[in-house]
Amino acid sequence: IIIVIVNGQRGDKGSGTSTQSSDPSTSSTTTTKATTTTKWPEHATEETCQLITYNTVQCSCGTLCSSFSREYFAYAPKKCNNTILRTGEFGKEPCDLNDFFAKQIKNVNYSCMVLPCDNGEFAFTDNAQHKHYIISIAIITFITIIGILIY
Repeated sequence: IIIVIVNGQRGDKGSGTSTQSSDPSTSSTTTTKATTTTKWPEHATEETCQLITYNTVQCSCGTLCSSFSREYFAYAPKKCNNTILRTGEFGKEPCDLNDFFAKQIKNVNYSCMVLPCDNGEFAFTDNAQHKHYIISIAIITFITIIGILIY
């Protein structure tokens, strides 16, 4: 079984095949053994978001697993000008060890799905999740190597 984190949603999938869709409101992330597809709301658009800040709370991600849950705040200037957007319920990410460290705020733009500006919410797309996942893997690998060297 492979666990795939897509758009803040955790999906447990067995073996599967990749599917392509001509529907622009569907995004797909494919591993060698699993595909998870998320249908975005029809009125959400993909935008470039600039993070401003975030709020952090500690959370439990399972037995002997502790991490942090964050609500991020951002601008999507091309769609909503200077309106401050939040991840809110639409972009809420599950408590996961991959979110132990916050996303970088300064000098980074993220791809995100933005609801209409009066809703004031956004969600990170797969690209933001993927970058964060690579950083977490690198940190875990580093800690493992240090542990081996010390032992």
